[in-house]
Amino acid sequence: MSSPNLVAGANEEGWHLLDTNAGRDWRPEVVADIVAADDGDGCSVCGSPLRTERGVEVATSSSSAPGSRCFGRPISTRTGTPSR
Repeated sequence: MSSPNLVAGANEEGWHLLDTNAGRDWRPEVVADIVAADDGDGCSVCGSPLRTERGVEVATSSSSAPGSRCFGRPISTRTGTPSR
């Protein structure tokens, strides 16, 4: 694993460790390829273009399964908003 000269938290507020290297200075628990999706990027499942929209998160459900509830109301799995 090559990851030279990273900045890492020092487990103390306001302090950071400079030039750390995964594998040499610490062992990562998870390694993942992460990217922020942009408008028009293809869906990783079906390839359809993605659309970005401005929004505000007002609650987080403890389950993403269909029929999840938010404030005692079912959440529409299509829109993510409480259904009426």
